[in-house]
Amino acid sequence: TGHASREFLENAQLWSSLSHPDDLSSVASLPRQMSRNGAAVTRRYRVRHGQTDSFRCVDDRVVPQTGPDGTRVTLFGVARDITETILAEQGLKQSEERYREMFMNDLTGAYVATPAGSLIACNPAFASMFGVASVEQALRMDLVSVHESPGHRQEFLDALQADRQLVHHEAE
Repeated sequence: TGHASREFLENAQLWSSLSHPDDLSSVASLPRQMSRNGAAVTRRYRVRHGQTDSFRCVDDRVVPQTGPDGTRVTLFGVARDITETILAEQGLKQSEERYREMFMNDLTGAYVATPAGSLIACNPAFASMFGVASVEQALRMDLVSVHESPGHRQEFLDALQADRQLVHHEAE
């Protein structure tokens, strides 16, 4: 957070003052949640970094500590900066979306299949090439049946295994 832990001990309101305005209700709900059931609470929200003034995403877990008579004595909490993890997840999601869009809009017949011939994914161009009405219908196809003979299929698999890819490969 860019703040020393002693600052939080000296100022009980510091954490709330650093919280993003849109997340204040989540941060403020901690006492209510704990008084309801006395269980630990896990939250995700944003806090302003003390040195950069930017908001960082944190996960925190607060556990009530009770005395011998069962009354709450204090709270023990751990906050972890997860900003980089969230940014990486967002980047991965965007990359997956770009890949999916490229795959589905490719004008060539693209597909992913198991070595046994079960289709895992294909694009509309692939479905069209094999005369089926939809990707869903194509996914029910057995790729073994699209080869002229078992020998041709084996040649295809051997070439694929040897080169790890096939470029400009055509089959009857």
